[in-house]
Amino acid sequence: MRTKIVHIATVILLFIAFRGAAQVSVVLFPSPAHQFFIDDIWKTIIINPAGNNNVIMQVEIRNSANTDVLKVTTLPITLLTGANRLSSTEGTGSRWEYGNTQASDILQTTGKLPYGQYTFCVSVFDALNNKPLGSNCDERDIQPMLPPQLTSPMD
Repeated sequence: MRTKIVHIATVILLFIAFRGAAQVSVVLFPSPAHQFFIDDIWKTIIINPAGNNNVIMQVEIRNSANTDVLKVTTLPITLLTGANRLSSTEGTGSRWEYGNTQASDILQTTGKLPYGQYTFCVSVFDALNNKPLGSNCDERDIQPMLPPQLTSPMD
Protein backbone atom coordinates (compact mmCIF):
# COMPACT_ATOMS: atom_id res chain seq x y z
CA MET A 1 0.00 0.00 0.00
CA ARG A 2 2.81 2.39 0.91
CA THR A 3 4.58 1.60 -2.38
CA LYS A 4 1.42 2.42 -4.30
CA ILE A 5 1.12 5.78 -2.54
CA VAL A 6 4.77 6.57 -3.32
CA HIS A 7 4.21 5.73 -7.01
CA ILE A 8 1.10 7.90 -7.20
CA ALA A 9 2.88 10.79 -5.48
CA THR A 10 5.81 10.42 -7.89
CA VAL A 11 3.50 10.53 -10.89
CA ILE A 12 1.70 13.61 -9.59
CA LEU A 13 4.95 15.44 -8.84
CA LEU A 14 6.39 14.57 -12.23
CA PHE A 15 3.20 15.69 -13.92
CA ILE A 16 3.35 19.05 -12.15
CA ALA A 17 7.06 19.48 -12.85
CA PHE A 18 6.81 18.69 -16.55
CA ARG A 19 3.42 20.27 -17.26
CA GLY A 20 4.93 23.18 -19.17
CA ALA A 21 7.60 21.16 -20.98
CA ALA A 22 7.22 19.95 -24.55
CA GLN A 23 8.64 16.50 -23.85
CA VAL A 24 7.21 13.49 -22.07
CA SER A 25 8.39 12.00 -18.81
CA VAL A 26 8.83 8.24 -18.38
CA VAL A 27 8.31 6.55 -15.00
CA LEU A 28 9.40 2.92 -14.62
CA PHE A 29 7.76 0.80 -11.95
CA PRO A 30 10.07 -1.61 -10.13
CA SER A 31 9.46 -5.32 -10.38
CA PRO A 32 10.10 -7.66 -7.43
CA ALA A 33 13.85 -8.14 -6.81
CA HIS A 34 13.69 -11.90 -7.32
CA GLN A 35 11.85 -12.07 -10.65
CA PHE A 36 11.15 -10.31 -13.92
CA PHE A 37 8.50 -11.55 -16.31
CA ILE A 38 8.25 -10.35 -19.91
CA ASP A 39 4.98 -8.50 -19.24
CA ASP A 40 6.78 -6.40 -16.62
CA ILE A 41 8.28 -4.26 -19.41
CA TRP A 42 4.89 -2.57 -19.76
CA LYS A 43 4.81 -1.43 -16.12
CA THR A 44 5.49 2.13 -17.18
CA ILE A 45 3.72 5.47 -16.95
CA ILE A 46 4.33 8.11 -19.59
CA ILE A 47 3.40 11.64 -18.58
CA ASN A 48 2.44 13.79 -21.54
CA PRO A 49 2.12 17.50 -20.66
CA ALA A 50 1.15 18.57 -24.19
CA GLY A 51 -1.87 17.60 -26.27
CA ASN A 52 -2.49 14.12 -27.61
CA ASN A 53 0.59 12.65 -29.36
CA ASN A 54 1.24 9.60 -31.48
CA VAL A 55 4.47 8.06 -30.24
CA ILE A 56 6.62 4.99 -30.67
CA MET A 57 8.01 3.43 -27.53
CA GLN A 58 11.23 1.46 -27.42
CA VAL A 59 12.16 -0.81 -24.51
CA GLU A 60 15.72 -2.11 -24.19
CA ILE A 61 17.09 -4.60 -21.70
CA ARG A 62 20.89 -4.98 -21.48
CA ASN A 63 22.91 -7.29 -19.25
CA SER A 64 25.83 -6.31 -17.02
CA ALA A 65 28.20 -6.62 -20.01
CA ASN A 66 26.05 -3.97 -21.79
CA THR A 67 24.93 -6.55 -24.37
CA ASP A 68 21.37 -6.41 -25.72
CA VAL A 69 19.06 -9.00 -24.19
CA LEU A 70 15.83 -7.64 -25.68
CA LYS A 71 14.72 -4.66 -27.73
CA VAL A 72 11.01 -4.01 -28.29
CA THR A 73 9.72 -1.30 -30.63
CA THR A 74 5.99 -0.63 -30.54
CA LEU A 75 3.64 0.44 -33.27
CA PRO A 76 2.41 4.03 -32.86
CA ILE A 77 0.61 4.59 -29.55
CA THR A 78 -1.68 7.55 -28.86
CA LEU A 79 -0.71 9.34 -25.66
CA LEU A 80 -3.41 11.42 -24.07
CA THR A 81 -2.63 14.56 -22.11
CA GLY A 82 -1.60 13.64 -18.57
CA ALA A 83 -0.44 10.31 -17.15
CA ASN A 84 -0.73 7.29 -19.45
CA ARG A 85 -0.33 3.89 -17.79
CA LEU A 86 0.78 1.31 -20.31
CA SER A 87 -0.38 -2.27 -20.50
CA SER A 88 0.59 -5.35 -22.48
CA THR A 89 -1.87 -4.36 -25.24
CA GLU A 90 0.69 -1.74 -26.35
CA GLY A 91 2.96 -4.67 -27.18
CA THR A 92 0.54 -6.09 -29.75
CA GLY A 93 2.16 -5.93 -33.17
CA SER A 94 5.48 -4.72 -31.74
CA ARG A 95 8.85 -5.74 -33.16
CA TRP A 96 10.65 -7.99 -30.67
CA GLU A 97 14.41 -8.44 -31.18
CA TYR A 98 16.17 -10.86 -28.84
CA GLY A 99 19.94 -10.60 -28.43
CA ASN A 100 22.50 -13.39 -28.74
CA THR A 101 22.94 -14.06 -25.04
CA GLN A 102 21.98 -16.88 -22.71
CA ALA A 103 19.64 -14.47 -20.91
CA SER A 104 17.93 -13.72 -24.24
CA ASP A 105 17.42 -17.42 -24.91
CA ILE A 106 15.99 -18.01 -21.43
CA LEU A 107 13.72 -14.94 -21.67
CA GLN A 108 12.42 -16.02 -25.08
CA THR A 109 11.82 -19.60 -23.91
CA THR A 110 10.38 -19.02 -20.42
CA GLY A 111 9.21 -15.40 -20.46
CA LYS A 112 11.36 -14.76 -17.38
CA LEU A 113 14.82 -13.21 -17.03
CA PRO A 114 17.47 -15.30 -15.28
CA TYR A 115 19.24 -13.96 -12.21
CA GLY A 116 21.71 -11.17 -12.94
CA GLN A 117 22.16 -7.44 -13.30
CA TYR A 118 20.28 -5.64 -16.06
CA THR A 119 19.68 -2.14 -17.34
CA PHE A 120 16.13 -1.34 -18.46
CA CYS A 121 15.62 1.66 -20.73
CA VAL A 122 12.34 3.03 -22.07
CA SER A 123 12.49 5.69 -24.77
CA VAL A 124 9.62 7.56 -26.40
CA PHE A 125 9.82 8.99 -29.93
CA ASP A 126 7.44 11.12 -31.96
CA ALA A 127 5.78 8.77 -34.47
CA LEU A 128 5.86 11.38 -37.25
CA ASN A 129 9.50 12.49 -37.21
CA ASN A 130 11.19 9.99 -34.84
CA LYS A 131 12.28 12.88 -32.59
CA PRO A 132 13.17 11.71 -29.05
CA LEU A 133 10.57 12.95 -26.55
CA GLY A 134 11.77 11.32 -23.35
CA SER A 135 13.52 8.34 -21.82
CA ASN A 136 14.39 6.73 -18.53
CA CYS A 137 16.79 3.94 -17.56
CA ASP A 138 16.90 1.85 -14.42
CA GLU A 139 19.41 -0.72 -13.20
CA ARG A 140 17.95 -3.82 -11.61
CA ASP A 141 19.52 -6.76 -9.87
CA ILE A 142 17.41 -9.89 -10.20
CA GLN A 143 18.50 -12.30 -7.52
CA PRO A 144 17.22 -15.50 -5.96
CA MET A 145 14.66 -15.22 -3.23
CA LEU A 146 16.39 -16.20 -0.02
CA PRO A 147 14.64 -17.62 3.03
CA PRO A 148 14.54 -15.36 6.09
CA GLN A 149 17.59 -15.58 8.29
CA LEU A 150 17.59 -15.36 12.05
CA THR A 151 19.70 -12.55 13.40
CA SER A 152 19.53 -13.71 16.99
CA PRO A 153 18.37 -16.83 18.85
CA MET A 154 15.30 -14.91 20.06
CA ASP A 155 13.92 -14.44 16.52
